[in-house]
Amino acid sequence: MPNRSSSQNFGRRDPWLRAVVVAVFVALAAYSAWQRQRDSGPAARPTNTSPEATSAPAAAEPDPSQRSSSTVIAQQAIRDQDGHVVFRGDVDVGMTLQRIKRGERLPFSHDGIVFQNRERRLPQQPPGYYHEFVHRTPGIGGPGPQRVIVGREGETYYTPDHYRTFKRLDE
Repeated sequence: MPNRSSSQNFGRRDPWLRAVVVAVFVALAAYSAWQRQRDSGPAARPTNTSPEATSAPAAAEPDPSQRSSSTVIAQQAIRDQDGHVVFRGDVDVGMTLQRIKRGERLPFSHDGIVFQNRERRLPQQPPGYYHEFVHRTPGIGGPGPQRVIVGREGETYYTPDHYRTFKRLDE
């Protein structure tokens, strides 16, 4: 004769086990759908990556013919820290440069701090010469990989990939 108490305990745990299995499958399905949406999203995003442009209506964006060519960096692929492309298109750093000139800072710990040039990819200068500023990326909640680096003499650099490569903007 089977042990009745052990079969009763299994019967009590069975609904919980089913609920956990269903919850795991629902979570996996939701995560998979989120990943598919995230990976297919960049084509539908605007080409202007300034924080002001991402919240403004499309009609309020500046006319591309009126932008300074030195503030638009063409055909960038911006990746998150996992290597996924989160933005593809032209990047306009004009609004970030204006914000820097006004002395405004974003609420990120690295916005406006001294850039130490540890990678030695910019010309060597004395400590404190360069400062870094965050250029927001649509689809990334934190500071993201884009930065604008400004030297004491006004030289300005853009990095789309968190200091791996730089493009000089003020030449």
